[in-house]
Amino acid sequence: MGEVWRATDLELRRIVALKRSHEADGGGQIRREGRIGAGLHHPNVVTVFDTVLDDGTKWLVMEYLSARSLSEIIRTDGPLDPETAALVGAQIAAALAAMHERGMVHRDVTPANILVTPDHLAKLTDFGISSWEEVTLTGGGWVAGTPAYMAPEVAAGHEARRPADMFSLGAVLFAAVEGHSPWGERGQTPDVMRGRAATGQVPPLMRAGELAPVLSDLLHPEPVARPSAAAAKRLLETVSGGTVPVVPVAGLPAPVPAGMPGTDGSPWRRRTPYLVGAGVVVIGLVAAAVVANGAGSHVTGSPRPVPAGAGTVLDARTADPCALLDLSSLRGFGNGVVLLDADYGPFNQCGMSVHLTERPDDIGYVELHLEKIPDYEAANYTLGKLGPVQESPEDEDEDCERVIPLPDGNKVRLVGRNQGAREAEPCDLADAVTEATMVRLKQGPIPRRDQPFPAASLANEDACDLLTTSELALAFDAEPVPAADPELGNWTCWWEGETGEVTIEFTRVWKEPLEEDESPLPLAGRTAALETGDEECAVEIPGREYETYTDQRIDWEEQVTVTLGTDTGADPASLCDKVKVLATAVAGRLPAA
Repeated sequence: MGEVWRATDLELRRIVALKRSHEADGGGQIRREGRIGAGLHHPNVVTVFDTVLDDGTKWLVMEYLSARSLSEIIRTDGPLDPETAALVGAQIAAALAAMHERGMVHRDVTPANILVTPDHLAKLTDFGISSWEEVTLTGGGWVAGTPAYMAPEVAAGHEARRPADMFSLGAVLFAAVEGHSPWGERGQTPDVMRGRAATGQVPPLMRAGELAPVLSDLLHPEPVARPSAAAAKRLLETVSGGTVPVVPVAGLPAPVPAGMPGTDGSPWRRRTPYLVGAGVVVIGLVAAAVVANGAGSHVTGSPRPVPAGAGTVLDARTADPCALLDLSSLRGFGNGVVLLDADYGPFNQCGMSVHLTERPDDIGYVELHLEKIPDYEAANYTLGKLGPVQESPEDEDEDCERVIPLPDGNKVRLVGRNQGAREAEPCDLADAVTEATMVRLKQGPIPRRDQPFPAASLANEDACDLLTTSELALAFDAEPVPAADPELGNWTCWWEGETGEVTIEFTRVWKEPLEEDESPLPLAGRTAALETGDEECAVEIPGREYETYTDQRIDWEEQVTVTLGTDTGADPASLCDKVKVLATAVAGRLPAA
């Protein structure tokens, strides 16, 4: 993104790094990079001190680190052993966690942008194409990032988000232990590498050793399946056998060391491989040392305030419940192989499963639901506050529930259960996931879904719009039609009156034959199922069909359930006659299956 020079700040008598952009944009890229860097004060991030203007050229003033880039280390010294790579990776994961917590995305994590000192202190640098998550910088078909370390979704043209940074970190560590990028050896053209990246097919690991499981998670083709930066830091620390070293943030005035350029005539290039430009610039600068001094409490580990907007849902239809799940939180149970279940149940739900024993039906499971706090529960929550976690007691052979109140009047409900084995109590599963989910909620608003729903998906419909007032009047007889009461995302809608209630609910279910208490009902070219109960009657209307792959192929379908219930002792047959009329109207307004 530019030339970097070593220079001396004559005012504070310290060596600094000066960066000048290659872009002919009047310093726009330097200004953007300076603003991103100014918001970060972390021991594993190269500190940005200031920006200065000299003869019409804008320069970025940064911490100087006597170090080599990871790309040079790999090129000259060969691949790293897994433990050293994990130590470097844990530090960069810590840096990314700090960025992500502030709503920033690096978008170009590469070995060239990681500096490593001889004692293995690693720092992330080069924020030239970084951005705040709500800002989109791409356009005109241009894709931000380095193709050799690009996430599949970015190579396919989607905006880089937090999971893309985590994939790039995995690609960097792949290169660190294997000696080359997952998308090819040196010399491949960018277009070839980007094409390989878009496939998401990472070659087998040959030298990763104990680092292999972590790399597999980081390099997962699905963004929602990758660990967060905080989780990756913990996993990498386990492999490296140590914790990330904590060192003071650079920036305080320091004596100019003997032998600096211009004092003894020594060839400085041999000692400063960080430099890209040719020559030495010595300019008197006044750096913003007060910024660095203000970072001290962060380094010493003082409590960090929860960021504004942390845990908020924002747009319920784009909020991603899977982004709140950390696969590593269940890795300590059973065989440690955790699967993400993102394509079943309501659209505001995601789950994880782990095999607890060798038996295929012994499965531990945790579901996460994003829900609106109902009015009758509002007294139990404090609006504007995240948490604390509310627990439900565990009954033998029952599910275990944990609830995290969100500041915006919504909640995260987590349900732990197991099937077959008692190798792990449901509450142990729920607690492990709840702890990791709370960490992610504190990082900012709930992340957005990486991919839109398919065009024919019910997820694009509004359940409250599928019945008119006149149609609803049939269900409530002479009673006035009550107002619609939608659940989060409008994927479920209720109309509750004095004599009964109507419900329309969207969900995703395993496609299977009708049960004994169901009968087929032709509706608008579909075969629906009519189900009769004591005080209600329901029609299940099939929607879009799709497949998921776990241990075997499973056929699924989206489904709309229209239910009419009453507690007045009405004849079930009359309820079914009415609900058939309602379901016929609903089926006629659904997208083609």
